[in-house]
Amino acid sequence: MRCRKDKFGDTAGCLNFARTPAICHSRENGNPVFQGLLDSRLRGNDTEGTCERRRFSQPAAGFTLLELLVSMTLLLLVVVILGGAYRLGFRSLDAGERRIEAHERFRTSVAILTAQLQSAVPLTYDEDGTKKSYFKGDAETLRFASGHSIWGENPETVIVSYRLELGGEGWWTLHAEEQGIGMEEIREEIRKAALLDRMSQISFAYFGKGVAEEKGDWKTEWTDDTSIPEQVRITFRRDRQEETILVPLYARNVVKPT
Repeated sequence: MRCRKDKFGDTAGCLNFARTPAICHSRENGNPVFQGLLDSRLRGNDTEGTCERRRFSQPAAGFTLLELLVSMTLLLLVVVILGGAYRLGFRSLDAGERRIEAHERFRTSVAILTAQLQSAVPLTYDEDGTKKSYFKGDAETLRFASGHSIWGENPETVIVSYRLELGGEGWWTLHAEEQGIGMEEIREEIRKAALLDRMSQISFAYFGKGVAEEKGDWKTEWTDDTSIPEQVRITFRRDRQEETILVPLYARNVVKPT
């Protein structure tokens, strides 16, 4: 506290300079900030300079280099995760479409096999004066005459040949060939198609019985020239699943083509 006496020596008008604050104005926002006491100026201290130093000593707003690197790393991880999820989704969609396409192809091929076998015609041909049936088959091949064509263009009798072929990747493919039968002979034109592919196993079996037999049995080969089997069994194995189809044949006695 500093006092100044009047001419009568009275000190009643002393001012308490120690309790009077100094006002420093912020240049950024214009708000007054109390930074010291007025007696600091009386002691020769620069209050305004003190305010300037305190203002500039505050840390500046912004990101440090470490924070920027961490943010970029996290952003890169998110992008990589999202990219992997998108690729996995596209692959799953593509695999699902391939499975659906394979299933539809399988159903269509089985329908063709069933229709051709049920339309089997017991025709024969002459070989050195001997009448032989067109119907011949074993576990991997099958040949017969049918009234149903794969292409279904003309309602004529065709000679159908099925054969199995093992591919390089270990998958079986069922190939089909057709030849039309004319009035006198078989036509030379052969039409081919692949009915089933990427199969783990395909096999044929034939059920029939002789004239004196009460019960028939299944055979892996059919060579009888006087009759055709009552049923044909087709076994498929794909995707670790085995399916069996029994196709009844309605024709029985072998006839000679006219």
